[in-house]
Amino acid sequence: MPQLIELEQAPNQKFSIILEGFRYDLRFCKTVQPMVVDIKRDNLDVIMGSRCLSDSFLIPYKYMEGEGGNFRFITEKDQFPDYTLFGISQNLYYFTAAEMAEVRG
Repeated sequence: MPQLIELEQAPNQKFSIILEGFRYDLRFCKTVQPMVVDIKRDNLDVIMGSRCLSDSFLIPYKYMEGEGGNFRFITEKDQFPDYTLFGISQNLYYFTAAEMAEVRG
């Protein structure tokens, strides 16, 4: 079961979290549409300024995940992630490397 990552209802936020032994630094920024995200894993840039879309993994390619997992927004009606709806009808989940292997079949 993917792990829920709790986000603040704030237009710009950054935080660090340890998942599967990796330190992830995530930064979300409000833009006109959609929000963008920077992800670092163990101080290495994974993605920078990538658009946040609903029902899509934030790290776009398997090779970029390394040995870690991936993040995905689940939103109502496939809306763009909107910080005002975080924790209400929009949530961010972390999928472990094993869960990603299952998703890919």
